[in-house]
Amino acid sequence: MIARCLARISPSHQKMWLLAAVACLSFVSPIARVLVYVLPLLSLILAVYFVRKDKTAYIELVCWLYMLTPLVRRYIDYKTGSTETTIMVAPYVAVGACLWVLVPQWTKIFQSRYAALLCVLAAVIYASATTAFQMLLGGLASGIAAWLMNLLFAFYLVIERKHIRTMYAGFERVMVYGTLVVGAYGILQYFIFPDWDRVWLELAELVSFGAARPMEVRVFSTMNAPQVVAAYLVVGIFISYGSKYKIRYLSLCAGLASLLLSMSRSSWVAFLAGALFLAFRLPTRERKKIVVIGAICLGTILIGLQVPALNETLTGRFNSLTDTNDNSAYDRTKTYSAVFHSIATSPFGLGLGVEGDEKGKESTSDAEHDSSVVNLLLCFGVIGSIVFCIGLFSASYRIVLAPKCELVIPLTPIQTSLFALIAEAALNNILTGPIAFLTWCVIGLGYATMEARIDVRRRSVPETLLHQGEPEVAF
Repeated sequence: MIARCLARISPSHQKMWLLAAVACLSFVSPIARVLVYVLPLLSLILAVYFVRKDKTAYIELVCWLYMLTPLVRRYIDYKTGSTETTIMVAPYVAVGACLWVLVPQWTKIFQSRYAALLCVLAAVIYASATTAFQMLLGGLASGIAAWLMNLLFAFYLVIERKHIRTMYAGFERVMVYGTLVVGAYGILQYFIFPDWDRVWLELAELVSFGAARPMEVRVFSTMNAPQVVAAYLVVGIFISYGSKYKIRYLSLCAGLASLLLSMSRSSWVAFLAGALFLAFRLPTRERKKIVVIGAICLGTILIGLQVPALNETLTGRFNSLTDTNDNSAYDRTKTYSAVFHSIATSPFGLGLGVEGDEKGKESTSDAEHDSSVVNLLLCFGVIGSIVFCIGLFSASYRIVLAPKCELVIPLTPIQTSLFALIAEAALNNILTGPIAFLTWCVIGLGYATMEARIDVRRRSVPETLLHQGEPEVAF
């Protein structure tokens, strides 16, 4: 029976299951501490192999690493008493494996058709030079990992666009199943709050996460922050909505519940913006589904409000959306004042990986994780931010307003996800860290779709190559 089950699993997925098995066995053995160093190495080896042999598995591997690595790290810390963070580089080194394809084809990147992405790349190179001139090599290394690697992943998706259907199939599959896993664990975390999460939160002393107790914590699920997991859930919900996987209904329920429990107001805004975009994007018949899902969401909220502790928490969080005296709004006002002061003294930016000068660091360093605007202005300065935004919004504009594309992949889920992420850019940092991978992955898939359509029209790529992999998913 086991042999028959294994026979149904592709060789690439067998290797990923083997990686998962090694991790699980290490949890209950004395070598758990070693996994901190072994997992990034195994992730890199697998990623390089998949980049060459299986594009679908490569995207799935990177997505799973981003979603699950923080949980693995917390469990290892709990079992071993260590606070080693080396394991957290696993998703970044896996993303870096795309250089195996990009370096030999680097001349293809510098074409006018990629002008939008090249503007972003130019801004990142400019900020890197600013950091290098200050001889801040540590900040330069971390800054390149945070800003450049995920952008290069978008270039990888565009360059490998002849495999766009199979790459999207992998992204869709991992987002549907990942939303179920992350959402279900988030619900478990809120009502039970496992010890490994509690210990990590107490040591990290993150007050914004709530109290380290059941039904008093803001859900961060398998990831390392409520805002991060909420952003992944928003995209997962929209991708699941457009999927034909039977399990998508469970994914939608788990994702919506966990999104609510994250108490992430920026992601609530993103979800609402995406839902409105989707409602206007779909034909009249399809809009009825949005109404049904909206009714389900409202019913879920009303049921949740019957629990006294949850009622108090959610009511307070919803009220804060319109509260002009909210502490978060006050902190943001102070932050922007500090940012304007920083721009006045350093109009060319502080560079990558530099959180702020000694005077402004306390006011701006935390806010970098809460606002893409703050992050851009501090790192890139005025000129660099303008160039970066021209590229980012040019690519986004082209993708979001593109007509339906049944020839390549279903574009509506990508458009909706990108619109939702852009909608929360001022309230959340979508340009660095785990959310940045999500942003550039969505942009890369959308941009690759646009370029694939042009290739088909020019007959430079056989149409059959665009129809490999999963069957067409109709919206």
